[in-house]
Amino acid sequence: MVPSSDIFQYHSDLVQQIKLVASQGESLNLAMTITPAMEQCLLLIAAWQMPQYKKIALEFTMDDKAVTVETLVRELERQRLLTSHLNLSGSMT
Repeated sequence: MVPSSDIFQYHSDLVQQIKLVASQGESLNLAMTITPAMEQCLLLIAAWQMPQYKKIALEFTMDDKAVTVETLVRELERQRLLTSHLNLSGSMT
């Protein structure tokens, strides 16, 4: 999957793709396991490729602590809201 300009849509598409792969594996009697770490890695790669999220991706990969996908998505959303707010504030002046 190639990340789009909307990282949240990409994440939604990624989750759907993971579910599809799991479903296809089940129908073939295969034990398919896609770990949360894989989802996190794919989301971090996508964030790294987007200038507005590159710093967050770097911070998450530099930390020595375990981070969940939910935490990463929350930080990306916080950055998006902050950027949106600053853009709106700048256009009012």
